[in-house]
Amino acid sequence: LDMRSSSVVWIVFGAAQAVYSSCSPGTGCFSTPADCTGNCTFRLEWIGVSRSEYHVQLSGTVASGGYMAFGLPTVSTMGPSPAFVCTSSLPNKTAVYWNTASFSASPANRTTHDLISQANVTESDGYLICDFRIQAEFFVESDEGKSSSFNLNKQSYYVIMASGSVLGTGLIKQHDLHAKSKDMFMWGDNNNYIDDDYQDCGQSIGCFGLPLGCVQSQNCSILLKWFGVSEQEYNMSIQGAASEKSYLAFALSNDDVMGNDSVVACSTGGGVAMYWNFVGYSLPLSNQTAGISNQSVTLSDGEMHCKFTLKSSLNITIPNTNNSVTFDVNSSEYYLMLATGNVDDKNMIQIHSNKTVSTSSVDLTEFNSHLQPQNPKLDYAGCADTWGCSGLPADCSLSKNCSILVKWQGQADDQYVFVISGEADNTDYIALGFSEDNMMGNDSVVACLGLGAVNPYWNTEHPFNSIPVDNTTMNIANATVKIADGVMNCSFVVKANYSLDIPALNKSKSFDLNKLQYYLLLAKGSVNSSSLIEHHTNKSVSSSAVELSQYNKYLERDIYTDCFEKKGCFGTPENCIQHKSCKIIVTYRKLTITEYEFHIGFNSAGSGYAALAFSDDASMGDDSVMACIIKNDKLDVKMYWNTKSPKNSIPLSQAHLGISHISGTYISGFASCIFQRQSNTTLTLPDNSTQTFDLSSNQYYLLLAAGDIDSEGKIKKHSLDDHSAAAVDLGSYGPVKNKSDIMIKLHGIAMLLAWLLFSNLGVFMARYFRENFQDKKLLGKQVWFVVHQIFMYLAILSSILGLIPIIIQYGIDPIKEKVIHSLLGLSTLGLGFIQPIIALMRCAPDHPVRPVFNWTHRCIGISALILAWVSVYMVNDISDKIVPCYFQYVLYVIAAWILASHIGTSAYILVKAGEAKTSLEDNKTLNIIGCVFSIVLTAAVLTQCILVIIGG
Repeated sequence: LDMRSSSVVWIVFGAAQAVYSSCSPGTGCFSTPADCTGNCTFRLEWIGVSRSEYHVQLSGTVASGGYMAFGLPTVSTMGPSPAFVCTSSLPNKTAVYWNTASFSASPANRTTHDLISQANVTESDGYLICDFRIQAEFFVESDEGKSSSFNLNKQSYYVIMASGSVLGTGLIKQHDLHAKSKDMFMWGDNNNYIDDDYQDCGQSIGCFGLPLGCVQSQNCSILLKWFGVSEQEYNMSIQGAASEKSYLAFALSNDDVMGNDSVVACSTGGGVAMYWNFVGYSLPLSNQTAGISNQSVTLSDGEMHCKFTLKSSLNITIPNTNNSVTFDVNSSEYYLMLATGNVDDKNMIQIHSNKTVSTSSVDLTEFNSHLQPQNPKLDYAGCADTWGCSGLPADCSLSKNCSILVKWQGQADDQYVFVISGEADNTDYIALGFSEDNMMGNDSVVACLGLGAVNPYWNTEHPFNSIPVDNTTMNIANATVKIADGVMNCSFVVKANYSLDIPALNKSKSFDLNKLQYYLLLAKGSVNSSSLIEHHTNKSVSSSAVELSQYNKYLERDIYTDCFEKKGCFGTPENCIQHKSCKIIVTYRKLTITEYEFHIGFNSAGSGYAALAFSDDASMGDDSVMACIIKNDKLDVKMYWNTKSPKNSIPLSQAHLGISHISGTYISGFASCIFQRQSNTTLTLPDNSTQTFDLSSNQYYLLLAAGDIDSEGKIKKHSLDDHSAAAVDLGSYGPVKNKSDIMIKLHGIAMLLAWLLFSNLGVFMARYFRENFQDKKLLGKQVWFVVHQIFMYLAILSSILGLIPIIIQYGIDPIKEKVIHSLLGLSTLGLGFIQPIIALMRCAPDHPVRPVFNWTHRCIGISALILAWVSVYMVNDISDKIVPCYFQYVLYVIAAWILASHIGTSAYILVKAGEAKTSLEDNKTLNIIGCVFSIVLTAAVLTQCILVIIGG
């Protein structure tokens, strides 16, 4: 059961009625033969009929009483995968099986309740038609008890189809026929009931969901969204799984526990209503719609959508009391709570069945473009440039709306200056903490007191508390605290590497701001009468661990810093990272389970690109490419797709799909791009098919390439490339081996010996030594002739030996791609092979047409030598990786030596031509010339071979 296709089409299903026309836009379908218009061997069609259901029609030819099935694997094999079986010979007509990775199938042990519904199966004249509905989200448990979950709305799957016979026991036999799709299908593309619920989340819309982290993975069971529609109003929406007897609710809270919270609950019977959370229960407000307008609640196919407009300031009278409290989202941050549960007969909400709370307070104003920044007096100058910045709430420094801002930069290679500012008076404190996690506890803290002091503290874990530190090497210096116009500005200098004695414990703790990353904690609270800080009233934590040393210009750091320790690194040529001499280098590190950071660096003259690709194999084709492009000294990162045949790099229509936080530098001829990429990215390819890359779950070969760009800034064919020797785990930072160049080296050595040494020695012997060795024979023939033959046969043999490893390495792809070096080399070999064939057909020396043979033989030989030399010089991009940069200069020396030797020897023979030869003795001067030529040439060529062996 294994198949692929890329056709995506609309169709109108009729009960038990096959449809053979080409699928129209909207409905997905797969068939074999492709686009069959008559009786299909297999045909599968699907369309969303609600957010939670798909209508499926399965049809095709079967034996009488046989079955037809389709499966949905995530890999292009039979399993692991659920399989949905249809047959007219079973009472239930349908069944669910589980295909294992070892190509066996058995009935599923357990599945989602009512996974298949409204099934209708007919069989007539050997053609089976099966209609049913299938849930969009379901699980299947194998007979081994392993459960797997599937989501047709949000995940892509291959389609496999099969048909066969049904046993008397009711079980299906191994298939007689099967087929598979070429590509994966996103069923959700064919469901008009699905909205892009997460579009603009974190950009123009605030989003929070249940469970925690679900917004990033886009799999929330409850999703809350908001954005400002005026200075005093917010559009809110809550959506999630629900029924007529259940509710969805969100609350604003001053802390992360239930109690004293403002609640808005949605239900079909009660509409949108406000409640007050006590500890353990909720009561309705006397005016349940105070501050709420434009409300609507709809329930469809088990999913509730609730929308309303909420006033930014809510004055609430607490039920059964005369007390009132104000919640103002424009001036304060609140924890967000989400809950779901049942309503009673009066549509009043009951205790929740599921809930969650945000890990920190949330600033709703971040997504209200109608508001002016709340803190215009805070100084954001230099943030993300010369200063590192973080704030409260998290990531507020980007939108410049922090209530507290901390800035830092290196003061020396072992010192940092920190500047903290925020709204406070002389009874308050603002504190900065360095934490190894994103929770309070076991943290080093520096507190700025409105009274003017800057003191070190220690955050305890159980219970949460902040205790003064008496013994530390932090060496707080140059501390100042000033308050003006209600804003505290505090600055101080600390050592980069310090330790402190943990209060009440007989142990110390070390911190290294240069080498380690820390979460930054910010908090605000009151100072008591003993000048000690109290529990905070507001706090925040950075969204990820921060590398403070990034803003210390006094540290010696570059792209190579922390390779194989804090990040993975891969570069070309081999071993270049240790010597900091890479022509291309890429670094990578895992930021979160959903995000990776990449850094691509390369040598550049101000225009060009370097690219990193993820590939399932070591060759170009079907790869996701990220290209760091520099044009007019400006840098950008764009997504490309490598095609396999022909090999090409095509820009994706969404140039920045899945990548963000792009920045770049160009300094002293070295260009670099830093960016983040989502761990799971589904690409829409140029042929409109899709391909998913999961960096967390899968390992990929790393492909590197660099080259020029065209006038439009698009990348051209690379002039330099390399790849990893094996697939790489991007979550592991160990050394990565480069591809082996042994085959290229063997090819190069063999060809150097063939065409620079053997062929030139053979030509030199035949050209100048016919008159020597007249009184000697070798193998019964003239010496010059035998030596000439030996060298030329060695040249042919060496060429054949050199051809074998390069074919093993690349096959015939270079010929298909019309690589000039390969085409010239092939032409050279062709001429070389012709020579001995012509020689076997030569006529006698005194034959009238012998001169024709001589000139033909000579011209072909000279042509072969010329092509060989040109071919050698057309291999710069390969030799640049395999041999040192001065390799080409040695080639020039060899060429000059050969040319000078021919000119000098020809001149000598021309001078001696007028002298009468009085005996058969050899010309000793000519022998000396031949020996010198041979020794120097042999030494030079062997030197080149050694350079190839050693490498660049």
